[in-house]
Amino acid sequence: MPTRRGGSLAAAGPLSSRRQKNSSVHRDPNRPPRTPLRATEVRKRLESLALALVLAAQAPRSPKFPRRTLLAALRNLLKAAASTGTLTSSRSTSTRGPSRRQLSRVTETLDQGRLQRKITWTLRAQVRPWIPSTPVDVAIDFHLVPYAGDPHRTEQILASKAKQGTNRFHGYSTVAIVQGDRRLTFGLRAVRSPGHLLSVVRRHLKDAQQLGLKVRWLLLDREFYCGEVIEFLRASGLHAVMPVRAGSKMRARWEKGRRSFALLHTMQSKAGAVSFRVQVVKRYKKGRRGEHGVESLFYVVIGPRLPPAKLRALYRGRLGIEATFRIAESARARTTSRRPVYRLLLMALAILVENEWIILQLMHATERCRDRKGYRLREELLRFEHLLTLLLTGLRFALGEILEVRSAGPPPKFVQRMLGGTRGTSRRITTNY
Repeated sequence: MPTRRGGSLAAAGPLSSRRQKNSSVHRDPNRPPRTPLRATEVRKRLESLALALVLAAQAPRSPKFPRRTLLAALRNLLKAAASTGTLTSSRSTSTRGPSRRQLSRVTETLDQGRLQRKITWTLRAQVRPWIPSTPVDVAIDFHLVPYAGDPHRTEQILASKAKQGTNRFHGYSTVAIVQGDRRLTFGLRAVRSPGHLLSVVRRHLKDAQQLGLKVRWLLLDREFYCGEVIEFLRASGLHAVMPVRAGSKMRARWEKGRRSFALLHTMQSKAGAVSFRVQVVKRYKKGRRGEHGVESLFYVVIGPRLPPAKLRALYRGRLGIEATFRIAESARARTTSRRPVYRLLLMALAILVENEWIILQLMHATERCRDRKGYRLREELLRFEHLLTLLLTGLRFALGEILEVRSAGPPPKFVQRMLGGTRGTSRRITTNY
């Protein structure tokens, strides 16, 4: 037996009772190890989800394509998403599958109404096993994707503040569960016009109801600040928070003082005068972003009045949705198409990939621990870039990859002179990935 001081751990067994008692991670020796995540599994999981979108979104009187053609089109779209490229660039580097024109015909026969319904059903089916039984916060966000083409030659264009060299955008709204460090998106809709915001909020709330979600607080983006939405939320009895789009005079009046306060504000809208409570939260900047002094934050609060610190912390949880959208943007294929339905499909595929990353993290990058959550997430095991690499590897294996570049004829004379080649010979450049 080891002595109290300086005793050998080998004599006490492989793991001492003290270490077993204080170990933060619980490992069951009788439980078999998890199956490792491989590129083929990532590809098959996303194919099974996304193939239903392409199959169900075909217009009623469109030509019927073989299943292998639809599957090839989907694989090339996923490859374009994983590499942030286009459908054309994805097909040009693949050795197997239909021609680029045949793949484009598949995307030209999409019906937006059918695609929107199937996006809703697919996202519900994806997140349904991970829905908590306790009340959760739900965030509705508004996203703008720049459109650099002629706005008169397309539809569903929104005007907004100039960004990335344009003031014309395609608008999308998402609804997601805010629960700790998880953001699962269960709804995506195209915003066709500025007056479409109220119907978007209604349909997102219907999505949450049909999923069986118990909404504790509804957190909305600044773009939903309008009288119609606020009046609807008050009539529905929901607890909601959204920022105020304050003008210069309103901001100058509310920024006075150093203490937080609440007031009753009346806004004129198309439906008439709407009155609601505004909470002004004051906090010290303390050198953040190189600034000092008092910062004022304005929130519309529909429901019970919250302490200033709790209100700010509650709405701060919605900021993770914007980070989630930035992650999804890195998995959205690019296009110059003027068809809104095709752009909606690319956005839906990006949301599906981002949701699947969160789910695979919970399945393969978590371990039990004696914590309040009961698990520990090891983000370094499966980052989003790693998931895209696995997806791209699986798709390259299925579609084939062009690993050499060969010119049809001899090189130009000046290239031949610079390279010191022989007249009449062709050169072969091989690239290994």
